[in-house]
Amino acid sequence: MDILGIEKLIYLIFVITIVLVTLCSLASYLGKFHYLLELTCHLKIQYTFLSLLGILFFLWVSNSLWLLISLFCLTINLLEVIPFYISPDIIKYPSDRKIRFLQANVFYKNQQYERLISQVKEENSDLAIFIEVTDAWAEKLELLQKDYSYWMIHQEPQIAFDKNVNLGIAVYSKIPLKNTSIQDLGGGRKTVSTQIEIQGKTLSILATHPSWGIGKYGFNLRNKQLSEIANHITHQKSSIVVIGDLNITMWSPYYKELISNSGLYNARKGFGMIPTWPSFLPLLSIPIDHCLVSQDIRVVRTKSGKNIGSDHLPLITDLIITEN
Repeated sequence: MDILGIEKLIYLIFVITIVLVTLCSLASYLGKFHYLLELTCHLKIQYTFLSLLGILFFLWVSNSLWLLISLFCLTINLLEVIPFYISPDIIKYPSDRKIRFLQANVFYKNQQYERLISQVKEENSDLAIFIEVTDAWAEKLELLQKDYSYWMIHQEPQIAFDKNVNLGIAVYSKIPLKNTSIQDLGGGRKTVSTQIEIQGKTLSILATHPSWGIGKYGFNLRNKQLSEIANHITHQKSSIVVIGDLNITMWSPYYKELISNSGLYNARKGFGMIPTWPSFLPLLSIPIDHCLVSQDIRVVRTKSGKNIGSDHLPLITDLIITEN
């Protein structure tokens, strides 16, 4: 192939890419109509990056039509992305009021136990929440009991993975846990509910892992679980944190319903996208692990942790409950 042929091929690749990205970006607004359309919601980071590349390329080749289409595509995606880079009002609070959460989907097949244990100790979190905890993981996590005096583990058979494997959620805390219960919110995997006392105030915690929204059944089950979580929150009088692998990004209409109906906000706000899955494909990684908090909670910092051998990166969040 000669140079002219290569240039035409590159041009065609960029045109096809921008067409696909634009169509997917528009389809993402129709996610309520079908689970396949909802899947297009989750790649806003990638759409933004590809549309920016399109702008640079079509500027270079001086094609006004495709430049405008690329600008349009960039704009509609930036409107969804930029809010997570806008910092809320920065107010200084005493450091002794800060509480650190570490959450990690450990991945049930992962056997690199020491990498997670070391990171939990390094981050010195006050509470650590683990998802997809197998019997093997439950045994290895006992090493944390020296530093975390309060813990609970709920496991249940997971036929979707392996009928012989128990999976669940483990909560390890340096602060006494109270009123701990297992909630059936929308069916499927159960949610762990517990409370702690911070500076004389009660903080409720929901650790949850809704269904993976692939296929009609999983899609409907996940959305039902999210709806029930929101309904549960409306009956809570205390400050609340919802934490875990929610299997959804911030751009899904069902995530937006959860936020609207619950009154929570994402701890990522002001700290960026912080994609967490899949950890082995950074360029395709999306944010599906979340820490959602009530309006009387201020987020000091949110960041991703180091790779622990799982398909998810940990998410580490520092919170302060205000006096209001």
